[in-house]
Formats: sequence, C-alpha cells, structure tokens
Amino acid sequence: MRSTSKPTSRCKPRHSRTGSENQGFLDGNKRLALVAMLTFLEVNGLRVEASDPALATWILGLSAGTTPEQLAELIRAHLRPADG
Repeated sequence: MRSTSKPTSRCKPRHSRTGSENQGFLDGNKRLALVAMLTFLEVNGLRVEASDPALATWILGLSAGTTPEQLAELIRAHLRPADG
C-alpha cells in the first residue's frame, strides 16, 4: 500500500551541504596517485626514501604550483633500490 503523506523533516534528503562536504575523498586522487606511484616503483625494484609527511607535502604541492617535472626531480633524488 502506497502512502500519500508527505515525508517528515527527518526523512527529507539534506541538500544544504556544499559539494566538498559530500565527497568521500577530498584529496583521494592525489593519495591514490601517490600509492600507485610507490607501488609501481616497488614492483620495479625501487623505493622512495622519504618520510610520510614529506611524501604528502610533495604530492599536495601539485595543487600549490609544483610542476610534474619538479616532482619527478624530487622523486629521482630520493630513489633507492628496494630491499628484498
């Protein structure tokens, strides 16, 4: 049986939030790109010797004006052979 009553305020969808608040991952693409890059390098016998905060700063720098070429230089300077 179908109800003809209007939904209560408790049941109404909330559309007042901004789009950024509704996104599951604000910087998900950057995080995913970082993980994909580190995995690719590891599979190919290399690793980036840098702290997690440094890696985060580097990848977030792309949004702040760091060029891909500058990021590549940083990464190359910190590449080391992967252990085992």
